[in-house]
Amino acid sequence: MENIPHQTLTANFFEAWKLAIQTVISNAVPLSEKKNVHFSMLRDHLNQPFIEHFSFGLSNKIFFCCIQTDEDTGVSITPTDMLYKYALECGAIPCLFPLTKSVDGAWKPYTPDNPLHFITANGDFEPLELSYTISEGLVEMSDWEILDWSVSIVVDHIMDKFDIKNRHEINYQSTTGIYPQIWFKDKTGTLNYVVVSAVRYPKMDAPKPENIEEICKFANLTGNGFFASVSIAQADGFKSDPGIGYRPPAEFIYRGCGVHVNFKGLEKL
Repeated sequence: MENIPHQTLTANFFEAWKLAIQTVISNAVPLSEKKNVHFSMLRDHLNQPFIEHFSFGLSNKIFFCCIQTDEDTGVSITPTDMLYKYALECGAIPCLFPLTKSVDGAWKPYTPDNPLHFITANGDFEPLELSYTISEGLVEMSDWEILDWSVSIVVDHIMDKFDIKNRHEINYQSTTGIYPQIWFKDKTGTLNYVVVSAVRYPKMDAPKPENIEEICKFANLTGNGFFASVSIAQADGFKSDPGIGYRPPAEFIYRGCGVHVNFKGLEKL
């Protein structure tokens, strides 16, 4: 186990990242309304560590995206083979968003008509037409999605319990295998951390990581440590109304489904 150094995020990189997200939103929102499907940003922050720079969901698909610029922004970019492997492990489509500078020095998409490019198995890049990715089938959520959802649930709880008004005051990430997932300051200014574990129904309680003592040793330099166990079940699987028709079992958690959550709060480490 080792500490992961954080990069210094430059203003140049931030402007490119912001333009990429704004472009995705401006393309995806009208498409989602036209096709009557769900769109949401998943990673819309630069809390470190990260592999993808941003991620979003459209219909029953998830996209992990890294920006790619034709000049050095001062921030190391995730190698495409690493992004490809990690995205597939998380049930996502790996994408690049190439950008270049306009004559006035502002960032713009390198290919405005199809700003996103997906990464193929052999490492090539192909323009991605978002409308072609929409389908109606049920897609089971990956372990990463369960964890990402669970981290968001715990962040909401922290905001309420510690009276934190702005979500951006909490540093959180859901990269698999990286602990702790959450850092935050309480009203006394003390820095605290939270280790999150997530499981699917019928399991009700998530176990602590096997190396929890080592995690605490690295993280507990100042402040308090907490553990959060989250269990998620698909809600329709518990309904008994025969008029509903086919209902997937509660342990089949698919994208876009309603859920029941078992989360009992923070446990002091």
